[in-house]
Amino acid sequence: MQAIGFNGVEFIEFEKETATPQGRDLIVEIQAISINPIDTKVKQTVAKDSPIKILGYDAAGVVISVGDQVSLFKVGDEVFYAGDMTRDGSNATHQLVDE
Repeated sequence: MQAIGFNGVEFIEFEKETATPQGRDLIVEIQAISINPIDTKVKQTVAKDSPIKILGYDAAGVVISVGDQVSLFKVGDEVFYAGDMTRDGSNATHQLVDE
């Protein structure tokens, strides 16, 4: 997947392997994102020269893959959501999110 990350100094465009959903995870192909106040707060906590952090909290897109325990969504469903700050964010082409 393609993503835009932040390393505490600058934004960096990079490629990362798309995760494989397990359990109750979904992979969403992102079609739209928004800027949430949480995004700016998380950005401020990224230390200079830290590992790249993919920011982004709110997104909308289409489910392209589901884990084996997912019961509420299926491939092809259109979704919108607020993500999890402990996971990679939505400033990417795909995002792993919890059902």
